[in-house]
Amino acid sequence: MRMKALRRGPGQTNCYVVCWETSPAYVIDPAGDAPAILAALRELGAEEWRVLLTHAHFDHILALNDLGAAAVYAHPLEEEALRDPALNLSAAVGGAFSSDLPLVALDEGGSAGPFRVLHTPGHRPGSLCFHCEEEGLLFSGDTLFFAGVGRSDLPGGDPARLAASLRRLLALPPQTLVYPGHGPQTSVGAERARR
Repeated sequence: MRMKALRRGPGQTNCYVVCWETSPAYVIDPAGDAPAILAALRELGAEEWRVLLTHAHFDHILALNDLGAAAVYAHPLEEEALRDPALNLSAAVGGAFSSDLPLVALDEGGSAGPFRVLHTPGHRPGSLCFHCEEEGLLFSGDTLFFAGVGRSDLPGGDPARLAASLRRLLALPPQTLVYPGHGPQTSVGAERARR
């Protein structure tokens, strides 16, 4: 496995480009700066890629339309936000981002290549995490951060569901490396110890 992490866009959102030898590359949360993401794909030797969304807030999708992807892989509950600037919060910051890319629905228990899909609502109704058990990796979006958790006070947020999602993530093996939507990486064990 090869990976590049980029911090881009107005929210300094983490975008991850992940490649294996025998599958397409995966772009997780294409925050702003499509040229930098495309350069990372080229650097990793990717000829084909898929876009995975942990959720559809604007700071996680700003480069989506410029990556040349045929579709976007996300939870079906995020489709409306993907299309509506008010729901993806871009309208609140003076923008009007939306995407008409077809959505390939991912849900609990499904898979996206080497990733097991975990539905982790609370920050957004359709929040997803992508767990690669073989590599000991978790891409947690805005559900779990280094020494923190995602907000649940934005439209679609739910504190009780977020708490349940966090309990579930913290039950993963402690050595699991966590790559969040914002800030530095951490591990399940480190975050469990902080709680």
